[in-house]
Amino acid sequence: MNTVYEISQNIKKEAEYLLTKYNLIKKISKYGTLHFTGSYELDLMYKKDIDISLVNDNISVGEFTELGKELIDALEAPSVYYRNTRITPVIKRPENALYWGIKSGDWWIDLWAMNTEVYSRSENYITEIKSKLNENNRITILQLKKELLSTASYGKEFGSREIYDAVLNNYVRTVHDFNKYLKEHANQNEYR
Repeated sequence: MNTVYEISQNIKKEAEYLLTKYNLIKKISKYGTLHFTGSYELDLMYKKDIDISLVNDNISVGEFTELGKELIDALEAPSVYYRNTRITPVIKRPENALYWGIKSGDWWIDLWAMNTEVYSRSENYITEIKSKLNENNRITILQLKKELLSTASYGKEFGSREIYDAVLNNYVRTVHDFNKYLKEHANQNEYR
């Protein structure tokens, strides 16, 4: 039986295959500097999603739309979602950014184009999380992701940020304790 860590590593290998097969890094990098964020960068994958930040202080909506078309065509995406937080800010999402959510098979690609200032907050967050990770809390996070993934709330009422904060800063170890944490810390983990 595979451990949660082995399953996570297999999911990451699938992500790397997807990135290579469709030449996504090269396609995205034509428009700015690509940085992986989220569970891919943290080596905490349990959901089939890849979070990418594209840093470009001057990317236009037109350029981002062209990039989106390239990715949609390459991935033969049956479902996409576009958002512009330059016009309409959204709580818990990067401000002054452009977003493509692209579904391909059972994978979801989250691509945010943002300026250097916005990305620096994301980079600081990732660095902070990495500094707190160890073998034990990594397994705890993956186990919680596994158990919580089947709930309808994951991705709607909470996400990985809440799991990371609960485990790394509030010593949560069980789903029961995580649910208690959510009630006590509702809406504290805004995008910074």
